[in-house]
Amino acid sequence: MNETNKKAQFIILISVSAAYSLAIIASWLQPKLIAELIGSYGLDEVSAGSVAAAEMAALAFTSMICARVFSRISYLRIICYGVLLLVIGNVISLAIESYPALVSIRIISGAGAGMLLMASTAALASFNDSDRAYGQINTVSILSGIAAFGVASIIASLVDSAVTFSIILCFVIVLMPFALLMPKDQGISLSKNSGIPVEGKRVSLDIMLITIGVFISCCVLASAWAFYFVLGEQAGFSPDEIHGILAYTILFALFGSLIASVIGHRYGRFKPLVLSMILMTVSIMSLCLSSDADVYRIFTGLNLMGLYLFVPYFLGYASACDPSGRGPAIVAGAYMLGPAVGPYMGGMVFSLFGAELLAWLTLGVNLVSLLLFSFVNYRQNQLSMAH
Repeated sequence: MNETNKKAQFIILISVSAAYSLAIIASWLQPKLIAELIGSYGLDEVSAGSVAAAEMAALAFTSMICARVFSRISYLRIICYGVLLLVIGNVISLAIESYPALVSIRIISGAGAGMLLMASTAALASFNDSDRAYGQINTVSILSGIAAFGVASIIASLVDSAVTFSIILCFVIVLMPFALLMPKDQGISLSKNSGIPVEGKRVSLDIMLITIGVFISCCVLASAWAFYFVLGEQAGFSPDEIHGILAYTILFALFGSLIASVIGHRYGRFKPLVLSMILMTVSIMSLCLSSDADVYRIFTGLNLMGLYLFVPYFLGYASACDPSGRGPAIVAGAYMLGPAVGPYMGGMVFSLFGAELLAWLTLGVNLVSLLLFSFVNYRQNQLSMAH
């Protein structure tokens, strides 16, 4: 790669890191938002969860839809639209308290985040080592999440309510200039490196299989994540102690993301992906089947480490299948749909059958997901040998 291309890719990486961080900042703040909706807005648990779920669903579906509809629009323009909706949604959220209006406006904010997610994941699809690039933007997003929690107390001292929405707006102000560095000539149908491979139908099947695998795995993961406090209390921890444990688990997430940032696809995609799925499966099963305090401390961290090692490689598979960027954007949408669906599924499983069933459900679902990825990996290897 010549110096000009390296510089162009570095600028794209900076833009994408900022856009991706803005896209998922609300998911990092979801537990805080739910607590704030219950405490400050007077909503019950179900209504508060519905607000957060509506935003995540809008984010996921917007990324999927934009990947198909906005193929002739530059990533820069999509980022501009996304930032605009994000600002509108969060500014209006500061001023309203009614539940129906809040759900509606969080959907608008989620749609803006979905546009940012689509542009950021699609823009890296044509990189030579997209796995490494996806790992790098995940690392930046985790650092943004840490920063968001760090400034929460400062912002809470400055505003009386709507702390979460204020945090998001502060991050928009800080990160927007970097997100807008995206070159104007980048887009699904504009980039010189874009374009769906000749084997279009075959690639479409692979993207579908990856999407299913990611969605079902993230659903069971989100189901367990939504009940981390319940599992922590069963292990004998107080709410404050659980907060402390979950705070240090972010370091595990950072480590998982850094692994992908450093090694990329040097050892292939399948081995790191298998390792990530083993970590997630063993962690959730251990948390659900044991009430031991040490088990809770260890496996909460390993679970997030597995997740953030998982993300760069399933996006890497999607980019290999579809370097135009459509595939990664669709798969990223399926990834973010997990937090919208998972808590409801987890609630039903926990209330009707208990945590034990979720443990075995996680094992079964992740085995199915691994089989899907094995099939995609086999097809990709066959395609590589044919060329």
